[in-house]
Amino acid sequence: MIGTDPNVPRGKILKLLINSMQRYTAHYKLIKDCLLDLCRCIAGSISLDEIKILVGGVISPEVNVRTAILQAIDAEIDLTDFDFSEELWLACHDELDENAELAKSIWEENTLEVHQDSAGKIIPFLEYMDKPLRAAAARSLAEAVRQFPDVFSNTLDTLQDFYREKAKPILPAYDEFGMLKKVDNRDPWEFRSGIALAFKELAPIFISARLVGFCAFLIEGGPLGDRNHTVREEMIEAATAIIADQGATHVEELMEVFERSLEGPDDGSELRDRINEAVIILYGALGRHLGSGEKRIPGVVDRLLATLSTPSETVQYAVAECLPPLIKASRDKAPDYIKKLLDQLFTAKAYAARRGAAYGLAGVIKGRGISALKDYRVMSALRGAVENKKEPNARQGALFAYELLSLILGRLFEPYVIQILPLLLQSFGDSVIDVREACSDAAKVCFSSLSSYGVKVILPDLLEGLDEPAWRSKKGACETLGAMAYLAPHQLAISLPEIIPPLTTVLNDSHKEVRAAANRSLKKFGEVISNPEVKDVVDVLLKALSDPTKYTDDALDVLMKVSFVHYLDAPSLALVSA
Repeated sequence: MIGTDPNVPRGKILKLLINSMQRYTAHYKLIKDCLLDLCRCIAGSISLDEIKILVGGVISPEVNVRTAILQAIDAEIDLTDFDFSEELWLACHDELDENAELAKSIWEENTLEVHQDSAGKIIPFLEYMDKPLRAAAARSLAEAVRQFPDVFSNTLDTLQDFYREKAKPILPAYDEFGMLKKVDNRDPWEFRSGIALAFKELAPIFISARLVGFCAFLIEGGPLGDRNHTVREEMIEAATAIIADQGATHVEELMEVFERSLEGPDDGSELRDRINEAVIILYGALGRHLGSGEKRIPGVVDRLLATLSTPSETVQYAVAECLPPLIKASRDKAPDYIKKLLDQLFTAKAYAARRGAAYGLAGVIKGRGISALKDYRVMSALRGAVENKKEPNARQGALFAYELLSLILGRLFEPYVIQILPLLLQSFGDSVIDVREACSDAAKVCFSSLSSYGVKVILPDLLEGLDEPAWRSKKGACETLGAMAYLAPHQLAISLPEIIPPLTTVLNDSHKEVRAAANRSLKKFGEVISNPEVKDVVDVLLKALSDPTKYTDDALDVLMKVSFVHYLDAPSLALVSA
């Protein structure tokens, strides 16, 4: 018997099964069943080393592997001899709710406990290559600190020390003869990323007495100017979250730190520029804690608006998020800000400046209230820019504004989405490719937040557009229907049977541009699918939607043969259920 025969290398078999599940995903179900059977056989005589192999698998990069191992442990393995398990504690904070619930059930059944030193044991897991696992480590670290608040300062100091160590310049190594040694010179940015994620998770429990010193570390220690783009953005997000949660208690001290940094000598280096941009964002995040009518607010807003021309989407989005509370506290200045941003939106030469102006406009409107669109004739100005045939930059800028107003305002902007539909249809046929791309991006964002009412209102107009005699109008309708692939999953499931058949009929249009547009739009519905099994049969499913009487049986046959291994994402489920 495999369960009792000492000659059977059970540990090696466990490792082999876990690795095979990661590598041979097509045979996942079969391998998973073998793993469950093996665990059932060896459960009564399982060794500590074999348990460690299983428990180590719950932090596999593959989410399905983590699920299988957690199910095996939950069903068969006794962990009552364990006091604390770093891997299982991470699994309790898995990004997938099902895995997290399984891990918590195992944790409670085996009476595992978090201890005062648990936070320190989690820190090495922040180095994982896989971001979801780094994020799980950050969440589990924060929870361990929350349960033992006394370890906060020590944990924060340890994270800062690790950051300094991992941020050191990577220098070439030489042997005793002066020859260049072959060593791993890869930047360990993943650890610094994990540290940034941990800082963000610590925001709700951050001890305010450490806040000023922490912000000084971010500026002087290098995190805000990190050489890795991802780490830099995550550090800005973490600092913004901490200041938003805890900044009210140290407004004056933090203002002094930020102003001293901004007013310090500028050596003209790229590092200094990056740090200044980040500090301005933190300055804006702190500004929300200033009282209404505070005389420093206009200065804070001006600095934020000046930062909008930075060619970084993350920086621009962060500024847009900082603006609303500041605008609420200085409503009388809103008309001037809107006028300035509209001018920059339409006339700025640089792409980043126009894009930043759109972000700024959305932030100001959110702070001033949706009525500002009417009060200051913003929509009329945007319409005029879209219809300006002489200035492609103005047309592109207006479409940026539509996209980002929808992104920042969400459902509040839906009535205006219905109004701007003819302008989107028109812009899909623009002669300038940059304008067409801006239109496509705007349509994606606008449609992604539409309610069922919004879909009901605009869909008939789009379908009628497919019957227009003018080929440009027909092409615009095809492109716009393609953007509906980004609808919310529930709306997508309801709308697919109405969208796909008319689109497929246009595939035979006499004009090649219309045919190409219809083909691109149909492909978009396949692109939003991430489930590998559904992705393989997208073409058959789309055919069945276009001609149910002819292709439904084929689609059902294909689906019956599919063995689903991966989780069905919402768009995949929408396509299958349509």
